[in-house]
Amino acid sequence: MINLFEDIKITKGYNRSILLDLTKNDFELIDNELIQILKDISKHDNFEAIIKKHPNFKDELNLLNSKNYFNTEYNPVLFPEINTLIENGFHFQSITLEVSEITLSFIEDYFELLIHLTQNIYLIINKFDNKLINVLNNSFDGKNNHVRVIFCSDSKNIELFQNENSNFNFITDYYEFNFSQEKNSYNKNWTSLICNWFVYFENINYNSGFFEKLYIHKNGKIGINHLDDLNLNDIKNVKNIDDLIKIKEESDYKELVSIKNDFILICKDCEFRHICVDIKTPKKNNENLYFKSECNYNPYISKWEGEEGYKTLAECGVLSNENGFSIDHDKIAEINKVLWGE
Repeated sequence: MINLFEDIKITKGYNRSILLDLTKNDFELIDNELIQILKDISKHDNFEAIIKKHPNFKDELNLLNSKNYFNTEYNPVLFPEINTLIENGFHFQSITLEVSEITLSFIEDYFELLIHLTQNIYLIINKFDNKLINVLNNSFDGKNNHVRVIFCSDSKNIELFQNENSNFNFITDYYEFNFSQEKNSYNKNWTSLICNWFVYFENINYNSGFFEKLYIHKNGKIGINHLDDLNLNDIKNVKNIDDLIKIKEESDYKELVSIKNDFILICKDCEFRHICVDIKTPKKNNENLYFKSECNYNPYISKWEGEEGYKTLAECGVLSNENGFSIDHDKIAEINKVLWGE
């Protein structure tokens, strides 16, 4: 018997679909017509039988076979279905803090609390600060090597921190980004596609952009990320671990985390939705969830902004806003015929 390996997952989009190789962190874009063939391959004894039955897809199937997507020795007993439930040993995947006098004092006073809650501490920094380094070095004191500190700032500050790296007693990483920009710019620039097991599992259970993440603003307000308007608590009210853990039980937090991309207009038609960690907060219109700003990928014509032939959603006859949702399938078909000859 033959089948797809368990680490190969299919996500169907409006115009095309995607095969996710979650072990190799790679993917292959495929025609939607190929999906049913792949779903039925376990009915065949070998790969040659599939080619014989579907000669029109010979090239596509041979390509997938060359990438080792097919398990030709498939046995459901030997290769059971993988459990997709999320298990995490820490309460939060990451806690991000905008560095200020308020949050620096919090780090200094409650560092032990933070490292019991997460393995990843992101620090948003506007300027190089020796005081911050001293606080971190004193807090780590050569211990707690399970925790990673990620400095997030512009290139100049990142270089300054990298030059000091040999003096750190903690594990570091760096993420270059200009957080002084207007919020709207994040909708276009934030890197959001990550193909791996963890993000896939998150997205089929929750919203990966929000799941088990915490963001502490420079004024001490606690939210999920720098784009949301949530006010879940304030660090001045945090005295122990339970004070932060209880945030996960807040209705606003639970509601946002549970909004899967499968439920959001436009996103639910996108083949990339199960590897996307977009952190924009969706809005609600009656029973529909939507984004106020448009993504830089149009799933109805399979084009990224900047690519030749790209059109906005409105230019394709797709409207998604506070007034509702509408889609002109005929217009999309005409555009795709010009773009792809379909």
